[in-house]
Amino acid sequence: MQEKILKLCRRLKKCSFDDVVQFTGFDENEVQNALDNLVSNDDLIFSGGVYSFYPETELREKRTKNISLMQQFHSDADLEIILKGFCLEIPIGKLKHFVKCQENCICKFHQLFRQKIYERQLEILLGNYSKSPKVARIGTFFEKQAFFYFYDGQVFVSDKPLRADKEKPLTKQEIIEYKKVYSFLKRVENHNINENYIYHRIAEMIWRRNKSFEELYFDLNSLIY
Repeated sequence: MQEKILKLCRRLKKCSFDDVVQFTGFDENEVQNALDNLVSNDDLIFSGGVYSFYPETELREKRTKNISLMQQFHSDADLEIILKGFCLEIPIGKLKHFVKCQENCICKFHQLFRQKIYERQLEILLGNYSKSPKVARIGTFFEKQAFFYFYDGQVFVSDKPLRADKEKPLTKQEIIEYKKVYSFLKRVENHNINENYIYHRIAEMIWRRNKSFEELYFDLNSLIY
């Protein structure tokens, strides 16, 4: 439901609560809960009774500020544990016993980490694609399409297809490697019932693949700080 409401808001650009209920036909309480979650996750702005989107540049700045603000209210020791816990994939329910913050706070940190990972790989992808457009391979996760591209031995993911007049096909070796990564991602999906921010989670799993804790820890440190 939340994803459908987000798509509707994206098409309408700006809309009211009544607009969402009218166009979707969903229960009013469920619509309100979904809209509250979207606002809480910075997917929508709510002002003057109207729901709308952040400009992309403003959204990136907001999320960067969010990390800085969150860092101000937690000790360096807690931040270190949260970062290491993320790299080690320690469940939040267990990690909370080692830091002075609640589960929802740790969850927010993890969301921001994944957002950073996704945005960086997308930035690299767009740079590579602009120089040498390639055909995408399409995968499906929770009935949502993800578009995969292959450059320099690395798989990249986008929530929408990139467009160019002429695109190069993948080589046989690239197709083989892509199939390995896709198979790996589908196995992860089978053990993960959470479809929220699925593209960020896919980027995270690609980022983790075949890396040691030390590599993940060093890279995430450089990305966040």
